[in-house]
Amino acid sequence: MLTFAKLANELIYATKLTNEDLVNILLACVYEPLDLKDKNGNPYYAGKGECSYLLKGKRDVKLEIQRGTSKKEVIDHAEAYFESFLISKILPSLLDDFLENMRTIITYDASISEPKKEKLLSIANKGSLANFLANVCLYVISRPNTFQDETMCTNNLPEQNKYFSGRVDVLEYIDSLFNKEKKDTISICQTISGLGGIGKTQLSIQYAYNYHYKYKTCIWFVDAESSSSIYNSFSVFVQQFNLFLPKNYNTKDLQRAIKAWLSENRGWLVILDNLENVDTILPYLPDKINGQILITTRNTRLDYGTPFLLNVFDLNEALIFMKKRLSNTNECKMEYYKYKDFSEKSTVLIKRLGYLPLALEQAAAYIKEVRCSISDYLELLNQSSVDAFSDKYASPEYYTSIVTSTWNISFAALEDSSQQLLNLCAYMGADNIPVNFFAEMRDLLPDPLKNALSKQLTLNRVVTGLRTYSLASGTVEYINIHRLVQEVIRKHLEIEEGNNSGVNRWLQLDFNMLESYLPTSCEEAYGVSQFMPIAIHAESIADHYSILVKTKSLKLKIANLYDKIGDCYDDCGIFDNAFRNYTSSLHIKELYLGKKHSETAIQYDNIGLLYTRTGDYWEAVKWHKKAIHILESSLGKKSLDTATAYNNLGLALVKNGDYDKGISWYQKCIDIELKILGDDHIEIAADYNNMGEAYHQKHDEESALKYLKLALEIKEKQIGCMNSNIAITYNNLGSVYWRLKQYDNAIKYTQKSLNIYKRIYGEKHPNFALEMANLASILADMGDLEKARHDYMIAIEVGISSLGLSHPETAKTIDGMGTTYLSDGQIKFALPYFLLAYKLLTGSLNQKHSDVMLVYNHLQIVHQKMEIIQPFENWLSIQLENSIQELETEIQNNNFCTNFIKE
Repeated sequence: MLTFAKLANELIYATKLTNEDLVNILLACVYEPLDLKDKNGNPYYAGKGECSYLLKGKRDVKLEIQRGTSKKEVIDHAEAYFESFLISKILPSLLDDFLENMRTIITYDASISEPKKEKLLSIANKGSLANFLANVCLYVISRPNTFQDETMCTNNLPEQNKYFSGRVDVLEYIDSLFNKEKKDTISICQTISGLGGIGKTQLSIQYAYNYHYKYKTCIWFVDAESSSSIYNSFSVFVQQFNLFLPKNYNTKDLQRAIKAWLSENRGWLVILDNLENVDTILPYLPDKINGQILITTRNTRLDYGTPFLLNVFDLNEALIFMKKRLSNTNECKMEYYKYKDFSEKSTVLIKRLGYLPLALEQAAAYIKEVRCSISDYLELLNQSSVDAFSDKYASPEYYTSIVTSTWNISFAALEDSSQQLLNLCAYMGADNIPVNFFAEMRDLLPDPLKNALSKQLTLNRVVTGLRTYSLASGTVEYINIHRLVQEVIRKHLEIEEGNNSGVNRWLQLDFNMLESYLPTSCEEAYGVSQFMPIAIHAESIADHYSILVKTKSLKLKIANLYDKIGDCYDDCGIFDNAFRNYTSSLHIKELYLGKKHSETAIQYDNIGLLYTRTGDYWEAVKWHKKAIHILESSLGKKSLDTATAYNNLGLALVKNGDYDKGISWYQKCIDIELKILGDDHIEIAADYNNMGEAYHQKHDEESALKYLKLALEIKEKQIGCMNSNIAITYNNLGSVYWRLKQYDNAIKYTQKSLNIYKRIYGEKHPNFALEMANLASILADMGDLEKARHDYMIAIEVGISSLGLSHPETAKTIDGMGTTYLSDGQIKFALPYFLLAYKLLTGSLNQKHSDVMLVYNHLQIVHQKMEIIQPFENWLSIQLENSIQELETEIQNNNFCTNFIKE
């Protein structure tokens, strides 16, 4: 209920003023304009800072207003008073919290009329802050004494959690079900389930405090975890209400007495906390229930009442909780007092703890007690993991368990097969763990899990077992587990089952399964469909394994796994993830093999190839040359690995515009591989493809066709027609035929390539973007400008999302869009595309690169067609002063391509 005391408490929290100072300000802003005095002639607000003065003056305030003093006059004075003496004292970092808390209090206050409530809520914002405070202050000072309304019925509720935050929608939902449904079994009972530590108990207690005025008879909190705890809770109830029982009563006597009271009385709320088995409570409940029951449980299969699954905090709720929980640490050296720093660091901590309320409470308790910073605590978590929750300074308020013990009951209740599956999941990513992975690899697993995974019926039973006690969520196909549950399990396993290598058997099983499961490549659809669901989990397993293994042989084994994961990401066009895994492999190889080893050099070469794919050609050349120097020294100039590095260096040089040098390195590679592999090998086909693409860039289409046809012949024979490798050659053939103006062949091969990429990778792959751009180029040459713009638009969107705006291929696509406007004389629309493409390309390529010069020529044409007198170079220099963002805005204003470029 919105009272003076609640308003004062919220403002004390938001301003850090003392109680006396704050109350004096609140009383003065209303009493001063009315000039009200006590019987001794002193103002009611005269430096006392006591709420009792409010009650003495309340009647006089109402009378004075009734006599004709304008409410507007009082509010105007209060508004000005707050602007002068209060607004500046509200901490900016707490203003949002204050307003949200006030809105919540007003929303829940059933005694406020709807028109008044609507008015107060409409001005509860930063822009109307002083006016809002003035209206609220006058309201709470002049409203009737509500002491009776504030008094709760008989109850045994635990202390209200003063840090409780968020959950507004959930509380409203619970109340709406209790009040709008018919009074049958469903509507009078609700069951809140969820992971231990997620805040089920605190939610039920908060509901009782928020809505206590709806229960006039009794609110009773029952520890329902066991039969004995239920018995004890209701024994106290009997004493409280003086129920008649025999002197030496037994359990059945107690059950009859409670059942009779609940049947005969109305307007009560019973909270059954941590109920695990309905059978333990049913003997206490009458057939006809005249009150309402709120149940909390870990057991999602508890079939009683309307079910509701409680989730973790969202980010906003978690931030508000942390601010509120840490708000009294005035002496701490915390980022709290720098709002941006606090939000940034808290967000990292919140995500690290998986938004779990109990974990956040323990973290805040430790920070507050030890007086460390959030950054310090994050470092502590990195060092100590879940052990941080067992520290004596991390004891939570309002919770009976800590993170490391709250799930023990749930763990103990699991069947062996479900426990085994949970152990395996502990080393994987937290979300969307594919059950099919375990089913396919079940022969590597121990019984009973191995046997259970052999049939769908028993498999479903195992997975459902994890959800029963809220340790997991998801479906029979994908499992989600809270990351802290995983950490606790890992801690137990590493203590109980560690071996000499440092890897327990469950992590070793994960690793063994992964080695067998990962595809050799993702050049075809089946490889992509197999890799992508397990990808993030493969990285997680690899990371855990890398930390725990001790021997050189196992370290190198994990390096090879990182390479395999990186190769798959590379094929899928997810280059950031490929970089991450290749780099992890490189660190291991440099440490255990040295920087001059051939395997390390191959890793340098792989990383160089990734730089080529991401458009950083100069960096790619450096990595390839580094690799070649080592490979020539260690393996010689005639080895296949050296030849591969020659080829990759040639690719980087061609992409960077140095075509002749690139072709010479390609030829070196071909000469070596022909001798070793023969003339019909798939690697030879790849070499011919690269050579053909290089000649195409040189505008030697005859030579390009010769090599590309050789490549295509081998690929069609060796790998078939639905492989991404052959799609590369189809693409290059399409480009050659486009330049030769053989548009039918150009569309034929480009469409073939596009269909392959679409089928294998979907429509978000970088190569899909390149094919759409190529198709658009052909259509534009054929005069279908509308369709060309449509395809360019798709290519730009996908290119930005997969490669980034600054990638040369994205810039070339933007230039292509400009040419469609140039072709039909829309010079004004073409110009910003050309300028943007030019700025992007000159940022990564040499000024004389053919791609840069092409856009440069387009700009010259624009300059000429616009008949600008100013010399071209001067004009261009001025035009390029526009930022990328300004060019984006200009493009968006063309009313055709909107919201597709993001810096």
